[in-house]
Amino acid sequence: NQTTTLAGRVLKDVFGTAAGLFKVEKVLASPGAHANQAYGQVASLVSQGINPFKNFKTNVAIGSSQFGPVASRLNIDDLKFRTRAIELGMLQEGVASSDIHRSFNQGPIGSAVRTVTGPVGKAFSIADIGYRMRAWDSNMEMIRKIFPQADGKMVEEAAAAITHDTYPNYDKLNKSLRELSTYGAIGQFASFKLELMRNTYNQAVLAKNLVNGSFVKEMSEQLGVPEPTGNAALNEGLKRMAGL
Repeated sequence: NQTTTLAGRVLKDVFGTAAGLFKVEKVLASPGAHANQAYGQVASLVSQGINPFKNFKTNVAIGSSQFGPVASRLNIDDLKFRTRAIELGMLQEGVASSDIHRSFNQGPIGSAVRTVTGPVGKAFSIADIGYRMRAWDSNMEMIRKIFPQADGKMVEEAAAAITHDTYPNYDKLNKSLRELSTYGAIGQFASFKLELMRNTYNQAVLAKNLVNGSFVKEMSEQLGVPEPTGNAALNEGLKRMAGL
């Protein structure tokens, strides 16, 4: 009946908000959590043979563009880069912030709290988005090096797909685990750790495929270009294996 349904919604809202506030205290308000996240992101890129600090200023600007005043001051090139990133789902908040905000999205109580915590979550995600931009850019560089004749937009799309598989992405987290985390049934850092496990596995698979030639075969079909004869893919795979 309607009373039972309303009570259920209120309980979901209350439990979700309580879980979200607990995570805010343990994650967004914790300097240690900020340090751990930054370390994890840098380590994730280094393990792929990617220099995490290349184009650092631009990537931080893109991450900060979640805030309107910053976005309005981007130069034309950065604005185009940001627009394309949004189209390909690259400009989403980090796993931790997304997890917290999902807890607050269960009803009016949580929504009211999110008006306060939202800007903090965006600030927490600046580095996450910036490093994701770096991963995407590096993956584009890799594909262009292996397939120099490939279409630019197709390279952007292929690199985005690789980045979604090898860099933390809340939308890729198992739906059941997301639900458990929403109400605090699993630890506040569980979603991030689970994503790192998925990323590490996918990074190893990518490195193997670069070395054994299957990446070149599949990507040449996807991009509609001939398979290259050089060793660019092999060298990239060996570099990534060394990073792992």
